[in-house]
Amino acid sequence: MKAVVTICSSRKDPSPGLLPAMTRYQGSHVGKARAEAASLGAPLYILSGKFGLIRGDTPIPNYDYHLKEETPGLAALVASQLSTEEITDMDFLCLDEKAWQPYGAVLTRAAELAGAVLTIRKS
Repeated sequence: MKAVVTICSSRKDPSPGLLPAMTRYQGSHVGKARAEAASLGAPLYILSGKFGLIRGDTPIPNYDYHLKEETPGLAALVASQLSTEEITDMDFLCLDEKAWQPYGAVLTRAAELAGAVLTIRKS
């Protein structure tokens, strides 16, 4: 299955309780990835340093965590999630910013481990 992937956002809807990830994360890149996924008829996934790779409609709590460096454990978790979700092809929509580098490294390593095709599209 093909999926559109982006990363989480420090800008979050602070509402209590659980909200779908694509609603909780308020970064403009999430909205762009959501629109891209809809145009391709592909599901949206969001890479979170805390939860790994989650579907855009997965309910998540409000939290504060920023991935500062790639960790082998997270890459292994994401590789497992790719296999479980049967994702074999990903379009990673990202910004060319230093803060995004650890997320890109995790996703690149996870794709290698899972044998998935990863296309990085910087905007």
